[in-house]
Amino acid sequence: MSETPMTPYLYTHENPYAPVRANGVRFHGYPERQKPIVHIVAHTAENTPDYIGQDGGAEAVASFQSRVERPSSYHEIGDSDSYVTMLPDEAVAFGARGANADGWHYSFATRAYLWMGKPQSWIDQAINIGARRCALRAKAHDIPVRRLTRAQYEANQRGFVAHADVDPARRSDPGPGFPWGKFLKLVATYMEDPMATLDDEDVAAIAEAVTRSVWTHPVGRSGDTHSYTLSRARADAAAARALVEGLASDASIDQSTLAQKIAERVNVDVEALAATLGHPANATEVADELARRLTG
Repeated sequence: MSETPMTPYLYTHENPYAPVRANGVRFHGYPERQKPIVHIVAHTAENTPDYIGQDGGAEAVASFQSRVERPSSYHEIGDSDSYVTMLPDEAVAFGARGANADGWHYSFATRAYLWMGKPQSWIDQAINIGARRCALRAKAHDIPVRRLTRAQYEANQRGFVAHADVDPARRSDPGPGFPWGKFLKLVATYMEDPMATLDDEDVAAIAEAVTRSVWTHPVGRSGDTHSYTLSRARADAAAARALVEGLASDASIDQSTLAQKIAERVNVDVEALAATLGHPANATEVADELARRLTG
């Protein structure tokens, strides 16, 4: 799965049709909130989904929102193999009339009526990415994993809500075929297991960081030949990679155990490593932090 740089897309791709906001950037939205986030709003972007080759749907919607005249924006957009962070949490997106001030907006790069007609593999992958991204935000803002009815939304209860239930007179997304049950079940799973928010590429990045540490870790003994020391380093690197990837795929092993097992191999601060792994808000940051702590 690919992701965008940490700087939000709409801050680096200014919209010429939007006013200059308080942060000096032209975009549809506001740079600061006056209310806390209490809703996660699910959308479809109403674009033509991309089923061929690398999925460019999220990127296409991002580009469109950077040049559209009509005020429109989301916090994140996702498709079947990537997501784009459009605005930071602290910014107000113009995603749903009535739910902008206290909402966080995630949009699937497809059309509301297509959930029942698109390839199942696309649905599974897009729902998985969306659930992982929304789980991070739900955990950060204490949003319970439940779908709100229109009445619950109007009562300002916390939870997930369809754009259609926010603005029923004008909107129908994410659509009647949207798999709410599967989506929310995945969100709950990812919230309970922080490591589950890391996909295969993220786990590989962590394994790479551990592997780099092993290569710099003293493995030779006095009198060892260079070739023997190199052989030991290669063996330890392979063992560390297998250890991290194996443990990360086992949901029964918690983060402190994972940290302990890694520490046994590379002699690092267990509590510091556990703290890092326990908050994988960004896989790149986790990998970089691991590399710093393990090799510093």
